[in-house]
Amino acid sequence: METIRFDYLNTFLTVARTHSFSIAAKELKTSQGTVSHHIAALEAFFGAELFKRSANGVIVTDAGAILKEAAEKMLRQATDAKAKISQINRTLQ
Repeated sequence: METIRFDYLNTFLTVARTHSFSIAAKELKTSQGTVSHHIAALEAFFGAELFKRSANGVIVTDAGAILKEAAEKMLRQATDAKAKISQINRTLQ
């Protein structure tokens, strides 16, 4: 993966919030395999383990905490930009 995909970041944030790949998959209406793929791709991109896995679920690593903060900011900024662009488009019509 050469670039970061917003859907992968959304998957990451959902896993971080739920502490579970399977619960995240249900919330995102996708398969656990897809969630695992998204996380594996992000871990390969950043060259770091983002979650510690255990029988009780997953917890965010130090690297994951850095990504969590950045991902929340990126997705919030993208949402804000979309809203501003939509407002401009409505004004121009």
